[in-house]
Amino acid sequence: MLRTLLLTCFLFSGVMNAKTLPATQFQSVQKFIDKIVKEHNFNKDELSLIFSQIKLKVAEKPKKGKKSKPKSSETNHDME
Repeated sequence: MLRTLLLTCFLFSGVMNAKTLPATQFQSVQKFIDKIVKEHNFNKDELSLIFSQIKLKVAEKPKKGKKSKPKSSETNHDME
């Protein structure tokens, strides 16, 4: 039982350490808010407050390092 609990904690520790930002930090959300304000006359400040309370995970950038070559099935040579 204890082993299962420790394993579960270990597996989910990466998820809990993921970086999150308010949704209003994303350009796509800002554009959506602007669109809704313009098309439907919503209050921009109220929408911004609501969306700032939503937390979204930030995708991690791939680590720099050794790049692997694409497999022959992943190239466009056969697409002619």
